[in-house]
Amino acid sequence: MVFHTKYQSTVQAIRVYQYQKTTIHSACEIMSAIGVKKPSELHPSHIMVRTSGVHTATYAERFPPVEKGALLKGTGPPLLQEQFNMGKLVNANGGKLPVISRSHRNALEYAGYPGSGH
Repeated sequence: MVFHTKYQSTVQAIRVYQYQKTTIHSACEIMSAIGVKKPSELHPSHIMVRTSGVHTATYAERFPPVEKGALLKGTGPPLLQEQFNMGKLVNANGGKLPVISRSHRNALEYAGYPGSGH
């Protein structure tokens, strides 16, 4: 049986502190590089995400703002509307994923639809 000593707890606390300190410092450097002074000034257009080996997109492109009720009306952003509709199908299908064609699945993967790869 291995006991957790006070020394081990102290070492772990120091490591967590150093990690947090370094993370905050890195975030401040990145914010400074893009001209942002406070985290509240960050916008989804400031953050890039790699969608494939060579393609990138901003969070604003990947996750556009949605008007209230748009998904229920079927007028939401295409990728988000597709996910919402898929969720409705799963719910209507007793919690099971509906079967989709390989070509549809490939189109979803190409579009960067999360969770479409198998």
